[in-house]
Amino acid sequence: MSTSIDAFLTTSTKTDAPELPFKSQALWNSSRPKNESKPGESKIFYDVDGNGALAAVVSLGSAAEKPNAPLALKNEAVRKAVAVGVKKLKESGAKEIAVDVSSIDAQAAGVHPSYSPI
Repeated sequence: MSTSIDAFLTTSTKTDAPELPFKSQALWNSSRPKNESKPGESKIFYDVDGNGALAAVVSLGSAAEKPNAPLALKNEAVRKAVAVGVKKLKESGAKEIAVDVSSIDAQAAGVHPSYSPI
């Protein structure tokens, strides 16, 4: 039995992930986030693909987004952001979540195995 994806999750607040059916940077900027530099700041968007799918865009925080940030800091920020995003999407009714895998190792630690990476 195949289930269709009803939600997407990304940590891409500064750039758009080409695999996603929406422009994450534009959505993030249009939402006027309260504190973009805060890790875990998240926004939920509705009907991002024209078929009713949800999307969560979660900030990694300004420290983790710096080019010279240690890899361990970035991975931990991604893991936490994915966990926050999955929780929010599940609370909004999502059943099958596709995760933008910009850092698959860190995301694997924060996501239950039943969720599909993009």
